[in-house]
Amino acid sequence: MQSGQVDARPLPCSCDFDRLYDPHPSSRGRPGPGRRADRHPQVTEGRADPDHDADELAGTGRHLTSQELYTWTRFLDAGRLLEEILASHVAQEHHMTHSDYEVLVRLDGAGGSMRMTLLAAQVVSSAQKLTHTANRLERRGWIERVPADGDGRGLVATLTPEGRSALADAALGHAALIKRFLLDDLNPEEQVGIGETMDRLAAHMRVHRRGEPCHRCNPPDGQDSA
Repeated sequence: MQSGQVDARPLPCSCDFDRLYDPHPSSRGRPGPGRRADRHPQVTEGRADPDHDADELAGTGRHLTSQELYTWTRFLDAGRLLEEILASHVAQEHHMTHSDYEVLVRLDGAGGSMRMTLLAAQVVSSAQKLTHTANRLERRGWIERVPADGDGRGLVATLTPEGRSALADAALGHAALIKRFLLDDLNPEEQVGIGETMDRLAAHMRVHRRGEPCHRCNPPDGQDSA
């Protein structure tokens, strides 16, 4: 396949991710056409016991209800597993880290260029970590950095044609995995609800990350927190 072309072949159902993430592949069939996967599979590993005595715990579960602990751990597990799947794909098939891919896709979504400070905020990265990623991408010819106009200290990262080609090569498989392991198991209403919830949570945490006053945690006098 030539550089810049996208491999349109569908990912096989028997890909390595099945063996990695399905502990009982022989006993758990895939849903047939028009049938949703089991919404509550019989997998209880790590799930909080609804009858547990929180006073017997020393960790986070001591301070959360059983439902709160279950919600938190399932959110954490799903996010980490999906991140690992995506990172494995871009590393094995396209010889980049998932941080590399995210920088490329953020620049692409911003029209090809972005200030490094804004890029760091979007990818939730420290300036030092983003600099290491940018150095690696620049050595490969996938981005270039130039001083920002009117600001001798700021830098603007720009996606090069070679970087855009590398992104295009990886994007189809990346999107297919997102659909397969996340979106295909959600109906349109669930996708909207999860998207809106994650947007609200991210906005709240970004306020704290920037060190700004949080009116939700510390509402003005006479106002309840949202």
